[in-house]
Amino acid sequence: MQELSDQKSLEHPRLISTAAVSLTLPMQVPHLPAEGTSVTASSSFALVGDGFVVASAAARQGVPVSLASPLGTGTNSHAVRAALMEEGIELAVEDMVGDTGMSISLIQSDGLMTTVRSPGVEYDPQLSDLRRVDVHPEDWVYVAGQDLAGGPAGEVLSTWATELPEETKFVASLGGAIQDIPMPILEKILPRCDVLTMNLRQATVLARRLNLGDPLEAARSLVPESAILVWRRGRRGSVVQQDAHSQPIAVRSFERPRVDTTGVGDTHTGVLIASLLQGRDLLEAVLRANIASSFAVSKFGTALCPRALELDEFMAQEGVHVSDHIETYEG
Repeated sequence: MQELSDQKSLEHPRLISTAAVSLTLPMQVPHLPAEGTSVTASSSFALVGDGFVVASAAARQGVPVSLASPLGTGTNSHAVRAALMEEGIELAVEDMVGDTGMSISLIQSDGLMTTVRSPGVEYDPQLSDLRRVDVHPEDWVYVAGQDLAGGPAGEVLSTWATELPEETKFVASLGGAIQDIPMPILEKILPRCDVLTMNLRQATVLARRLNLGDPLEAARSLVPESAILVWRRGRRGSVVQQDAHSQPIAVRSFERPRVDTTGVGDTHTGVLIASLLQGRDLLEAVLRANIASSFAVSKFGTALCPRALELDEFMAQEGVHVSDHIETYEG
């Protein structure tokens, strides 16, 4: 599997994602239970989620994807492996003894999600395994902020990121556990970023941790001047800044009924990276990611990203042009 993954990277630039993949059990509930009480879920079934959403979203845009996050030898890992094979995603690191973890997601009637995780082997990446991944200068690498919070993974991933070829594009997300990522890890990995993506809450938490009022200013203080910032703001679309000297641009969203926010940010990130890897203009890449995430939020489940052809057809049918959906961001 490793040999095949490396052979493909010689033919085409690929996305190498270290984002941990686990099984997720989504449950639709009318509201979160109060302390000491319970609620009844209307549905529950296991899906492959977390890092799988980013990887599958990118793969559905037509780019080669390799997963550099460990799987185990148990039944959960078998389910994950089958899902990866179905999407054509290669494995870039060796299996570990143990099993993939699980998460439980409570999805309220308004689509908002709350998650509890039980980690498995995916949260124990080995630096020796990552160093054996044959990363080429034209490849893109993605690390999820969720994996940097707690345990040894943060140190392993941040160390590996600093060892990547200088020409390799590196993308990071702040992740839902931004409040738990040790500041030394952030200060180590973010200066390597070519692209940093974050949602409204994550950017706000980072700004608070740095005692800064402006989320863009907070993020900008930790990344290189040349880095791209992408700030996802839900129904208000995204704000993107090409570099430290560029005016931030607001890219509008496409409103759809909010059914489930599970994996919406990961869908956005996967399409964004794939579009940039394919050489698309930054604003077009963000617009396509906005459209894809609007599709995903309107359905119940995890990996619901449309394929590239579906995005093309939607944009053609709706007469979507980048110039009609952007404006200068004034704050």
